[in-house]
Amino acid sequence: MRQAEADLPQCCLLIDFLEEIGAVEARPPYTLTHRGTLDITLNGYRQPILDLLDDLGTEPSTFDAIGLREFLAPTRELFQSMEIEEPGYGCADVLALFDCQGLFAPGLEHAIPTVAKWRLSSLPKYLSIQDVESLINSCDQSSPLGARDRAILLLIARLGLRAGDVSALNFGDLLWEEGTLIVSGKGRRQTRLPLPQGVGKAILYYLRHGRPRKVGDRIFITTAAPFVPISRQAVGQTVARAIRHTGISAPTKGSHLLRHSAASRMLREGVSLPTISALLRHASIETTTVYAKVDVDLAPRGCHALAGEMEAILNAPDLRTRSGIRDRAMLHLGFALVTTRPCRSEAAT
Repeated sequence: MRQAEADLPQCCLLIDFLEEIGAVEARPPYTLTHRGTLDITLNGYRQPILDLLDDLGTEPSTFDAIGLREFLAPTRELFQSMEIEEPGYGCADVLALFDCQGLFAPGLEHAIPTVAKWRLSSLPKYLSIQDVESLINSCDQSSPLGARDRAILLLIARLGLRAGDVSALNFGDLLWEEGTLIVSGKGRRQTRLPLPQGVGKAILYYLRHGRPRKVGDRIFITTAAPFVPISRQAVGQTVARAIRHTGISAPTKGSHLLRHSAASRMLREGVSLPTISALLRHASIETTTVYAKVDVDLAPRGCHALAGEMEAILNAPDLRTRSGIRDRAMLHLGFALVTTRPCRSEAAT
């Protein structure tokens, strides 16, 4: 085990002991109260932070801007090609914590270089409506695993939930009398979504015939002992398992495949982009515009409706900032590529 990784548990135990005896004030985690970072996100930051401490040492007072940049430089090319997640995110969190505690020169976290990435530049991967229904129907509800899988697949395919949203659901989130569902997504934002009848029936069937009894407040539980709440990784494995059972040729195997499929399906059925954005709980409607590139051969009515909605979206970026100027230029270019191609019926006349 590396020295940095070996030192961390000892530091954590010392802090826990000091808080327990009252030597220091017990406080909520800095990353949660000040930066809004959830535990599930911190788990993804663990490896980059350990690499940082292993490379620069475990004494923050010795850190400097040159060392930080040299540590991050080899990973920038990999991140830009989307082979890895940017390590700077996790490093910025831990450096901000050190800064707050006065362990090194203020503002050192700003020495972390950013990597240029073009937003909305890629196409979302999705499945056809028929393939999505095949995945859902492949679940055998006579077994606890099949009942759980069907409920999970329906939640993602009908409501576009993220894997973390599904695994975090508890009984208090299901408002049966109102026919709604409370989801706590990114940034600890709570959103109330409609609960379709088919999804509600699948959840009820799982609760009655597949879920172990008296094992906590979480909805979805493992099917083998010890019975514990499932993780977001288990949700992704549910989608991958259904893909294997059906033999569908899928571009990816994770849960986001069904989330993208749900958005693409709604767009083709004439649902407005603002509505899709609200259902998917995107922080900005600009994020939702990527689905407008999925199918340029929409029906004439869909093309004209899309153009009307896009007019407001195109003017959303703030031209007073450099990023706003860039985003508006990209949106105009993408919109031009979509709308200048004639729809099938128009091309035929």
